[in-house]
Amino acid sequence: MRWLFSALDFAGYCHRIEVKMKALLLIDIQNDFLPGGALAVTNGDEVVSVANRLIPEYELVVATQDWHPKGHGSFASQHPDHNAGDTIDLEGLDQILWPDHCVQATVGAEFAPGLNTESIHHVIQKGTDPNIDSYSGFFDNAKRKATGLETYLRKEDVDEVHVMGLATDYCVKFTALDAVELGFRVVLRLDGIRGVELRIGDCALAIEDMVTAGVERRRERMMAIKFYSKIKAYGEFSNFSEHAIEMHGRSYPTIEHYFQAMKFSGDEQAEKIRTADNPMTAKRLGRTRKVKLRDDWKETIAHKKDVLELSHRFERVCRARWELDQ
Repeated sequence: MRWLFSALDFAGYCHRIEVKMKALLLIDIQNDFLPGGALAVTNGDEVVSVANRLIPEYELVVATQDWHPKGHGSFASQHPDHNAGDTIDLEGLDQILWPDHCVQATVGAEFAPGLNTESIHHVIQKGTDPNIDSYSGFFDNAKRKATGLETYLRKEDVDEVHVMGLATDYCVKFTALDAVELGFRVVLRLDGIRGVELRIGDCALAIEDMVTAGVERRRERMMAIKFYSKIKAYGEFSNFSEHAIEMHGRSYPTIEHYFQAMKFSGDEQAEKIRTADNPMTAKRLGRTRKVKLRDDWKETIAHKKDVLELSHRFERVCRARWELDQ
């Protein structure tokens, strides 16, 4: 467990604060699952930009990688009387047959181009046993063998995992369900998942199963981040970066333009804000509609404020997310 110690002169003793670790799990963001790949997930390439945007927000980032040997038992090519999508018995388990995919040391098994792999701290390879598949990042499908993911997360003092990647109805789902069963708090990043959908509705049912098991859902409505020299627990957070962003088919000069315009989604005022000369004008035009800071981020910010008051060893940074006040 990670602890922070701070000498409190007026009390004459050492105060101890437990600091929890949160990890981002990137599930199987690999070439064979992208459009044009051997087992393509519709719009699977869209999760790459989501992952790159989220990665800097986490102290720990772990990626899973389907890593099948040639001739894996889940490949339809190994069963001449069956086609991809059929279900057979494999080592006593129901197994959906797939096209050959993510074969070890092939281009298809590599991480997606453009994914920020330099910021990935650890990679877990799964599906390496030729006789059994492994949808979950934690275990094979029979839970006979562990992948080492739980051991690694425990070693890093992680108690909360945020899950995203491919595919919603298989590897994302079973990773999230196993994480809940193992006692982690689990958050599903809805913007960062895409599914196979062998049958229409599979993804919706998968999300329902995860939520029923205790997985929390989170979708980014908008984001505004700024680094501060010191904490402002309930201050104003915005981003005046001059780098334009593309969201929902429209270009915004800064995140501040996007943040303010989204308060008026679909209104004429939104377009006025989007085309404002500078972020300060966008901010002024957006002031007529209020937003609220989400409760979970209030708690996070308040906690960081307390930590900073007790120790200078913590980096003086604050990140905040906003949600529309519906």
